[in-house]
Amino acid sequence: MVMMTQSLFKSLADYKVKAECGLKVKASYVDGIEFEPTASMYLGQWFEYEATGQLPRNKEVPLPPRLKPKKLTKKELESGMKQEDVLGELPKAYRQMKEQIQAFKDMLELYNIEIVETGKRLICDKLKIQGDIDIVARYKGEDKIFFIDIKSSGLLEDKWSDYGWHNDSLEYKDRLMVQAVHYKILGQAKYGYYPDFHFWVFSTKNTLERKNIKVIVDEDRYSQHLLYINKAKEYFKEQQENGWIARPTPKRCGNCIIKDSCPEFVTLPKEQIVYY
Repeated sequence: MVMMTQSLFKSLADYKVKAECGLKVKASYVDGIEFEPTASMYLGQWFEYEATGQLPRNKEVPLPPRLKPKKLTKKELESGMKQEDVLGELPKAYRQMKEQIQAFKDMLELYNIEIVETGKRLICDKLKIQGDIDIVARYKGEDKIFFIDIKSSGLLEDKWSDYGWHNDSLEYKDRLMVQAVHYKILGQAKYGYYPDFHFWVFSTKNTLERKNIKVIVDEDRYSQHLLYINKAKEYFKEQQENGWIARPTPKRCGNCIIKDSCPEFVTLPKEQIVYY
């Protein structure tokens, strides 16, 4: 039986409503193929590494891209400087996130928080669920731990996107909030209580916006989530037995790491029929 993560749970939900390709789900969660991060995901990995020292899943240090370096002057070359040693400037997004990295450290100091562990994997064999916690933390002088998940996002004031962080719409954002429920259940299985859960969200669009969001989960939501998890496990098992359905589109296929070997790969759209 597969160990259910919150990311697999969301991928299965997308697949069920035909918003995800089954071959990609299988590649990711059955075959264990690591997909290349998007530019925004890579920025987030670099931010998390610089802030906490936590490596991404591939265990490789994320190195920021660089702009084209300036050309050395004749005088600089004569002084012994070498053109190949000159690094280009960081792109704007990375320069801005350097300030957010400092803000993250300032928040730790402000709230008197110490980091206990980073990238901790929690597994509950009984429930067949697992998850990787960004930060296990505690307030200095206290024993109880809590979780911090750090996000970098350009949607801090977005009400309508599934991944928008506007204050007035967060209680309706299941795709965001399910992570808190999932990790708190794992925490309860590990520590015997539901650890507090915080999202620390840092803007990728400017150096000023950031949020500390504590998620309070209703007691009924825990049992509801476990019910959904059990249904997701059964659905996953069915797809394994019956075969995963490919749902190719030019965009989806163009960004897919298995496109070179995939028999369903397309670059042009298939005909679709609309009844009007």
